Amino acid sequence: MAPSLAHRIVTSGLVAAAVSALGPVYYSSSDPSVSYLPSDAFFTYNAPGGYDDKTHFLSDGKRCNTSITFVFPQPSATFKFYGYQRPDGGKYSITVDNEPTTTVDYYNVTSGGDYGPLLIFSRAGLPNAQHTVRITNIFDARFGNCGQSGIDHFEITGNRPRAIAPTFPEGSRIGATAYENGVTDRKSYRPHISVGADAVANGGDGATIRVLFDLGASGAWVVWDGCTTPACAMHSRYRPSAQHFANASTTQTIYYGNGGPDQTLESWVVQDTVSVGGVPVLETKFGAGFNVPTDYDVDGNFGIAKSYCGGRLCVAYPNFVEMGYMRGELSAPAVSFYELAETDEPADGVLSMAGLGGVDRNKYTGAMDWIPVTQGDSWWIVGNFQRFVSGSAVSSESGTYDATHRFTHKQMLFDTGADGLLYVPSDDYQTLLAVLGAQDNFPEPYRIPCGATMTWSFGGTQDRNYTIELAAVETNSNGVCFPLFYDGGNIGNWLAGAPFLSQYYISFYFGIPVGIPSTMGLAQKNLASSAGSIQAVVGQA
Repeated sequence: MAPSLAHRIVTSGLVAAAVSALGPVYYSSSDPSVSYLPSDAFFTYNAPGGYDDKTHFLSDGKRCNTSITFVFPQPSATFKFYGYQRPDGGKYSITVDNEPTTTVDYYNVTSGGDYGPLLIFSRAGLPNAQHTVRITNIFDARFGNCGQSGIDHFEITGNRPRAIAPTFPEGSRIGATAYENGVTDRKSYRPHISVGADAVANGGDGATIRVLFDLGASGAWVVWDGCTTPACAMHSRYRPSAQHFANASTTQTIYYGNGGPDQTLESWVVQDTVSVGGVPVLETKFGAGFNVPTDYDVDGNFGIAKSYCGGRLCVAYPNFVEMGYMRGELSAPAVSFYELAETDEPADGVLSMAGLGGVDRNKYTGAMDWIPVTQGDSWWIVGNFQRFVSGSAVSSESGTYDATHRFTHKQMLFDTGADGLLYVPSDDYQTLLAVLGAQDNFPEPYRIPCGATMTWSFGGTQDRNYTIELAAVETNSNGVCFPLFYDGGNIGNWLAGAPFLSQYYISFYFGIPVGIPSTMGLAQKNLASSAGSIQAVVGQA
């Protein structure tokens, strides 16, 4: 059996620069950044010494004018191209952007079938930008034909895009609200908020409902008091206010689980007040649910995915954080979380808290590490992060192995609504098991070395690295344990869930619709008694 949720936790915190945050980034010949023309002219082969089992070779070794194009996925001032030499001749014509072509000879009379890839061509001194490299197989007059192209991988070494630390204005205030059960409540990121007629700003008594603040959702809904189904009767419910309620006369439907009738959410899109810790957003959109899933453990779901993609609205409506800032009701477009993990030992009176409108200086120590996230989509995604493995079958003598180039999927998505530590796309899941030297224990899960860890480098403002344990040590059997990561199937990115995020004080800053880019910050939690009070950051966190 897989380990229980109670064990899916990170046990290592912020790590000093054990590995470089800006080392080379590798892209295999099968990476989406590499394309081939004609597309059917190449085949993949598990070649000797290759970075993965998908080295690309030209199907017809004598075919001329086939091409390979590599588009830098991120800015770089340099690049290197690794491939295979040939004993039967071969030349490339290589162009970087619109520069004049360079002819490169990859003929080597002594090259054999068991030789690994070599550096074929490199460039340095380019502008730190995203460049396009085009490699064309050309006629070799020495042999009267074209050689067989063999493409293994590319390497770029320029700086990754850096996040900009946001600045919080004078007079900043935070609306802070606690979770219900503090550290014992493992259904995390579920604070209490007031909506509609219950908000104090609308003359209510401040009664609250419990909702999930969901990074992986763009819509919002609460159970409506007009709902008469048995499932609704189990929840605290939203009552429309007299002051700010408006009905958009449209419905939204969200499918959960298997998508069946008992897993379907239907709601009217309305406009009303949402209040977090006494700080109200008077008019924001959400769904008033009249048909809700039967086994949902909260009274609503408030999506906090980004609503603006590259400066344009890319979802149905802005979330309450963005709307509150645009209406001038919030000091900053930020929502922050102080989530107590099971391993934490906080001072008496310190509880898990959600904060709206800023960053709480009393909740963390040191400086926030602001991490760059992608700007062209709604999700909180870090692109091209590095992955270092320790305690595995392939670790180096120093104990750390840079496994970044082994994985196909280059991005990490963060989701407060995911209960597991780490979900990995199926192909990368199998690669990770191989890197760790996993033992197949069918029908039980694989077992991996109990000391296996992975360190992530996201290129944040503080250049911190983040290390997680990959094994459930309580399942130790002769030095091997069940893994703490899961096969994510056909998901497009790696996904880190609530057990990872809860190890840190975290803040999500929305770059809407213009201004500094959206960014997320992580810092070491403060567990002392001072964390029981609130102090809004002014200036940079």
